Amino acid sequence: ADRESTVLPRLHGRVRSMISRKKLGPRECANVFWATAHLSGAVPNVTRLVPALVKVLPEQLETMNPQELSNSLWAVAQLQEVEPLVLQIVPAIVQQIPSRANDMIPQHLSNCLWAAAQLQEGAPDVLKIVPVL
Repeated sequence: ADRESTVLPRLHGRVRSMISRKKLGPRECANVFWATAHLSGAVPNVTRLVPALVKVLPEQLETMNPQELSNSLWAVAQLQEVEPLVLQIVPAIVQQIPSRANDMIPQHLSNCLWAAAQLQEGAPDVLKIVPVL
């Protein structure tokens, strides 16, 4: 029954529409990216949104807060095996982390460090954030 549900296709359509109308802000983008990563192993086809998110996320990074940045990096680490194209956005995320590191709470820091450990082979540039954390 879940595989035949129309909820996911409708959700994908709604998010794509929001992206095309520039209505997906930094928080919404980070939340959808995080949720996609969280559900990727359990919900078939949830990763269909990843290519659209990979295109829009870099535009949102400058205005993301520390939680949104750390969640986005965590999502990249989670998705790298099933959607390797997420590795393309690592340099853009890495560029934003130093200016937000002082405002990160322990949860954000641990998310970033865990993600860096997971991404070090596929996106070695991620290791640039470790000294600033």
